[in-house]
Amino acid sequence: MAATKSALLSKYSFHRDAHYMTQGSRSDRHLLTHTGTSTSYFTIGFFVLSIYLSLRPVFAMDLDLHLGIFTFKEAFALFGSFFLVLLAIGKIKFGPFHLLVFFFVLYYILTLFYGGHLRETARQILPFVCFFATAAMLTSRDHIRIIILFMLITYVSVIWLNAYYIYKGVTVGMVIYWTGLERYKGLFESIHAMAHTMLVYSFLLALYLLVRKPAIRAFSHVYRLLLILSLLSSMYCIYKSATRTAILGFLIFWIIFLFGYSKKLLFLFCTLLILISVIQYGAVRTIFWDVFRAAESRSEKIKDMAGGGRIHLWKTNLAFFSRLGLASKIAGIGLGNEGSRGTSVYGRIPESHNDLLTLLIGLGVTGLGIYLMMMCILFLHIVRLRMAPQFKYFGVAVLTSVLFMNFVSNSYITRVELAQLFWFLMGIYYIKDVSSVLQKA
Repeated sequence: MAATKSALLSKYSFHRDAHYMTQGSRSDRHLLTHTGTSTSYFTIGFFVLSIYLSLRPVFAMDLDLHLGIFTFKEAFALFGSFFLVLLAIGKIKFGPFHLLVFFFVLYYILTLFYGGHLRETARQILPFVCFFATAAMLTSRDHIRIIILFMLITYVSVIWLNAYYIYKGVTVGMVIYWTGLERYKGLFESIHAMAHTMLVYSFLLALYLLVRKPAIRAFSHVYRLLLILSLLSSMYCIYKSATRTAILGFLIFWIIFLFGYSKKLLFLFCTLLILISVIQYGAVRTIFWDVFRAAESRSEKIKDMAGGGRIHLWKTNLAFFSRLGLASKIAGIGLGNEGSRGTSVYGRIPESHNDLLTLLIGLGVTGLGIYLMMMCILFLHIVRLRMAPQFKYFGVAVLTSVLFMNFVSNSYITRVELAQLFWFLMGIYYIKDVSSVLQKA
């Protein structure tokens, strides 16, 4: 009798999810209408945001298409953001953090007048649109669940197709001269774009575990198996990319998230991690070859070349920053002045391979200070919210992982497709009545 009742409840829950996908709950629509949150359960803005975010992995691929002076993916990011602004502008509720973000955007624009490059400045401003749109357009747990479901459908498709091409061995992005290690980029424009897209799937999967609803038992098993196999496929892609930033970001995220989600799964994860590291020690040493070499050497030059020469680059750019005048130290020299496309006014400045150092040089102490203040406020906001602890651990895991990757590489600030997804996830913690929406996991 109990089993029959459980099956009926699961069946009802599954059909209720399908009903939400098309019409939404009548009681919820009634509540939303009379509380002034929205006049309809699913708005045009919600669907535009869902489609926009779901297509992000597609437009991170190597698409050799152009629309005038823009690449196709730049046009997608620019015009998609423009439509999101139009749809969200009347719904945005400006709180203290929203105003700080808005001030940061204005500061970005101000730097255009003293050396900033328009393209790079726009690339770093556009992701904030996803934060404002998410905070304004998502009003319920169902919104979060459905938009994540849409995104997972796209990501799973991209992951499997990408893994297939890597398995066939036709998408080598580069070969490390010293070790002969082949680094694959799959179907993406670059190795790093592929690796970080695979990592973002972990973020989405973890969040979906917290907001999902139970389904029919047989369907639930098949769906769970598909998601797990997709996670393994994404791990395979990250491994074949040999992108160390993504590998470490992956480990940091899952260790923190599982600590709050399930201690048993955390123990299993750490046990497997140790076993794989021991069994595949040779592969680990090959991927982190210059780090091992630096640790075993007493040569300062070899130590500086660890991490693909990052230590040397950081020293070089910090020395450049120290030689700037006081005004430039405070306000920066403008974004887009690093690397081969940088300005010649200050001489050639190598790419920092450190998003925080890039902000320091481009926006000065002021810009970097504002950004770090935003991260601190985000952290405090997440841990102080009255909601299920699992959601707190998820937010802290994403934030910690992203901050680490920003420090060691060009990641979730200068890469627009990654920054958009990061600010989407952070925007969830600023939706209306977030404490009640995320009360249970």
